[in-house]
Amino acid sequence: MNFKSIRVLLFLVIITFCQEGFSSVWPTQNTWDQNWEDKYSQWVKHNWTQDVFTNPHSLLYGIPTDCAKATYIMRATFSYLNKLEFSAHSVNPEHTGRLISNTISLFDNENDQNRRFLKFIRYFTGFVNSRSLSVDTYPIKISRETLRPGTIYVSPGEHSFQIIDLKDTGIPVTLSSTSDIIVRVLFRSEAFPFYLPTDKRNHSDGYRAFRQPKDLAAPDFEQYELSQLSNDSYFLFTDLMVSKLSLRPETIDEKVRRSLSNLCFYARERAFTVVMSYVHWQSGGRRCMNSGDYYAHSTFDRDRQLKSDFLIVKRINDMADLSDLSPLLKQRMSSVFSQENLPISRRKNGLPNLNPSENETLNSELSPQNPRQGFTMDFYNSDAECKVETSSPYKPILKLSEVWNIVSQDKIISDPNATILQRWGLEPYSQVCPKY
Repeated sequence: MNFKSIRVLLFLVIITFCQEGFSSVWPTQNTWDQNWEDKYSQWVKHNWTQDVFTNPHSLLYGIPTDCAKATYIMRATFSYLNKLEFSAHSVNPEHTGRLISNTISLFDNENDQNRRFLKFIRYFTGFVNSRSLSVDTYPIKISRETLRPGTIYVSPGEHSFQIIDLKDTGIPVTLSSTSDIIVRVLFRSEAFPFYLPTDKRNHSDGYRAFRQPKDLAAPDFEQYELSQLSNDSYFLFTDLMVSKLSLRPETIDEKVRRSLSNLCFYARERAFTVVMSYVHWQSGGRRCMNSGDYYAHSTFDRDRQLKSDFLIVKRINDMADLSDLSPLLKQRMSSVFSQENLPISRRKNGLPNLNPSENETLNSELSPQNPRQGFTMDFYNSDAECKVETSSPYKPILKLSEVWNIVSQDKIISDPNATILQRWGLEPYSQVCPKY
């Protein structure tokens, strides 16, 4: 071999090394198959936790999310840690459908692997949402073998959930983020997402799994048939789901405890969202929000779900035999729908008749400066009474019975341009800003 040939060979070796070491975000050394999918499922079950974005010891500490971003990051993180291929379709209007993958070479100037990965996360999550999730996933068969940790629920344009466990009773445990993009503790729920797979034509919604990049997995449309059998009734649909997923019946004690926990969770999650909306409204000079901010901070979907959750619990309270419940749990259930704790307006409480839009201030102990407060308590193993912190000094705590009275009378306000008290139906509200 002459000197010129050696130089050419050396050049090719250097180019190959650079492409492997520096062109991609991380090298693809393993290939997705059933074995890796099984490992991914176990990793999600044991490692994908509520504080994955807020724990200082987490690789993902400080990453802001919404529902779809958190779902994508779950898959991307496992792919990075195990040198597997990862890709996602862009929904950016300038290049809709473009595939963004770990082979992208935008971060060659970052030598630290973790920092390079985090830069990639922040980059690609700017191009995806719950609609692109429908493209990057496929509908799955409803069984314990397929609906497992690592699978997700997608309602395109509305929400997505990460499934992290499946109870013996057939009830999924989910984590989710929400629409305003901030660093947050993920919301945990032991319940079927309050959506039904209804897209019987394109099959873009429902319970889904991520596609393996080079293997178009065969979709299964059984869940759409179940939705049709239930006449699009959430209650009947979840009964059908439980019949296929459960190893044993759920006891009435488990059902009541889970239902009350979820109800408390969603009420407190709404309180947090309302406060963050109020802070944003104040920071903008209390001017009417534009369409983007309005969408990010309104609670129309959440309020619909909150009312639905109340109706689920009320249905149990009205129809089930509660004689086997523990006395404390029975008391908690009945108190939710009692008429003894009607919500009292600020004026009837004898508080100053101030215009809240001018004078309302946040309770410093419950304000978003400490956003984790109220969202780290384990409601799932607690008989403690649920307390919904409003962060308003005029009415800092709402009981679930008070929230139910507000919701059942349709006094709850979803408009992000309203004050905290107005959002909770405790002050008169009239629309002054545009709705979108």
